[in-house]
Amino acid sequence: MQVAQYRDRYAPVIKLIGLGEQESTVDDSIYLEGQVTDASAIVAFAINGASLWRRNARQLFFGQRFPLQEGENTFVLEAVDEAGNTAQLKVVVTRTVRQVRQMGSRLRVVLLPFAKKGETPVLAEAVYDYLFNVFVQQRRFDFIERQRLEAILKELMLRQKLTQGALTDPASAAETGKSIATAEGIMIGTVTETAQSLEILARFVDVESAVVLAVGDVYGEDLAPPTAKTLVEVLVWKLQRQFPLAEGVVLEKIGKQLFTDLNERHGVKRFMKLLIFRPGQEFKHPQTGRLLKKPDVILGVADDATAASHNPAGLVQLQQPEVSVVGSYFVRLERQDVTQPGTGVEDQTLDNVQLNYLSGVYPFRLLARNVVVSLNYQRLFDLQGATDVASPFTTIDGLQRVRSRQEGGLFTISPAVAVQITPTFSVGAAFNIWPDLFGNGWKQDVTGRGQGFVASGPSTVPFVSTGRITEDFSFRGFNVTVGLLWNITPVFTLGGVVRTPFTARVTRKHASSLTVTLQDGSAPVTTSNAFTERLDMDMPLSYGVGLAARLSDNLTLALDVSRVHWSDFKLQESHRTDVLLVENGAPSGKGQAVLRGQADDTTSVRLGAEYLWMQPRLIIPLRAEFFYDPEPGERGTDNFFGFSLGSGITVKQFVFDLAYTFRAGTVQSSATETTVYQHTLVGSVIYHF
Repeated sequence: MQVAQYRDRYAPVIKLIGLGEQESTVDDSIYLEGQVTDASAIVAFAINGASLWRRNARQLFFGQRFPLQEGENTFVLEAVDEAGNTAQLKVVVTRTVRQVRQMGSRLRVVLLPFAKKGETPVLAEAVYDYLFNVFVQQRRFDFIERQRLEAILKELMLRQKLTQGALTDPASAAETGKSIATAEGIMIGTVTETAQSLEILARFVDVESAVVLAVGDVYGEDLAPPTAKTLVEVLVWKLQRQFPLAEGVVLEKIGKQLFTDLNERHGVKRFMKLLIFRPGQEFKHPQTGRLLKKPDVILGVADDATAASHNPAGLVQLQQPEVSVVGSYFVRLERQDVTQPGTGVEDQTLDNVQLNYLSGVYPFRLLARNVVVSLNYQRLFDLQGATDVASPFTTIDGLQRVRSRQEGGLFTISPAVAVQITPTFSVGAAFNIWPDLFGNGWKQDVTGRGQGFVASGPSTVPFVSTGRITEDFSFRGFNVTVGLLWNITPVFTLGGVVRTPFTARVTRKHASSLTVTLQDGSAPVTTSNAFTERLDMDMPLSYGVGLAARLSDNLTLALDVSRVHWSDFKLQESHRTDVLLVENGAPSGKGQAVLRGQADDTTSVRLGAEYLWMQPRLIIPLRAEFFYDPEPGERGTDNFFGFSLGSGITVKQFVFDLAYTFRAGTVQSSATETTVYQHTLVGSVIYHF
């Protein structure tokens, strides 16, 4: 009988331990570990062309540490059996460089002598020496000096009759650690040695809880001292990888308990020790320290995405990518006190709901510095207005009634960037594009009706007139907002901002008509006009400085002063001479004096405070601000005062803020003194990725 000869047609199987084919890490090296199996003998095995094969066998264990470059690192594992079958496994490891500040040694650790097992424990003592030296060189843990440790252990052995075996038990090791007053962690383990192999198992035990926080093991078949040292280096790498360098933010402090934004995704486990530090005011979590929206934001506390508007340097304090949206609702009450005889002006109530701010933020590291970029939509001016006036004609006998409505506003699309030059000094800039898109500008609609008497030949004839003016102004320009933020001391932070002046291009579209009907039977007479023209509008320079004082973990005060050069503001006069105007009735906003550059410069002052009310697993920020915020006026400066109140809450990755502002003042003109009361409610939602 003839027996068929078996031929292996299957390639070897390569399996990794603890790794997949796509991996991401922040470490500067990777340990590729696994095994190769086959039905026949394996005759070759290599990683990236470097052979790790030792002898023909159906099972091969391998482990090799490789350095990593920033970005993608590719490793090709290839095995060949004696039948010529080839297996290949491709592993891609992506390394991301994450800068974390080194604040000194993280933990004070005791390295106990490892228990010795096996037939011929020749290398066990050398392994302990290698392990101690490698840990010390890595400088990740602070190890108690060996001679001191040996003296302490000797005393404990005599006093408590501890055995060498008892020191390998986590509970016993933790009790030993408590006897060493400064120890926070205990490293225990075993060395198993045979004539052909060496295996090292290590465990890191938390002294306080006796919980095993990390376990690592290595195995090798080459018993030469250099190989043993390499195994120890790999073991240290495995253990330290379970204690990641991670940097986060303390969210709240309740008694002796601290809650942070670090979790298992960062490699942080229960019972791990964290190092808490406060580098001035460089890091503030988005759920704290937030004064919500202009005018409620202080320059010295610019720490949310709206910093692109009031101080771009504050963007560097954002540590996570985020998107935010801000909406507002305002009610403006105008109460008229008429000073011109024979004129009547009605009170007005205006309200509006609008998108106030929209932004996306992305922080990253560049050349060892924190950099934050953002893209922002910001509505900077609201131009809603209304006027209802009744007044006598100045040259004829009669009365006219004029109704004027204005709507619109000015917004920018602003890419911004902030750079942390030093740990205490940051600069930023927002590049404000005022586009001639999506109704960026304002519209006016004026209707008038008059009646009275005019001379017609030898007699006086009654008349009626009706008219309408519609004007559409579109706005286009560009300027830059530049800011700085300086943490002078852990208590005081100084902020500054400059908004550059610029000349905007205004396109004016005018249409008007006026119909006059004499009550003598003659046909009505209509005059109309329509044209488009381009005018220049000079926008003023503004700047400000703010100082914040963090008096405690709970309380921050801030003061800022800003100035606007309204004397440089000017709208170019129309080139047309045939423009139809309604006498004494067309709205002029702040008056022709302001539009002609005759206004006074204004200085605003704001004083704000924030108090953090801390509750179990919750922090509620309470904010208040008082301000003096004058406006340019026809008769000089129109004074406005007010206050704002705000708070917020964080729910998982969302931050919700709400602020109320009350503002009151008097606007003076040649005909009236208008008392203004304005109520604004601003809400924002921020999502952190």
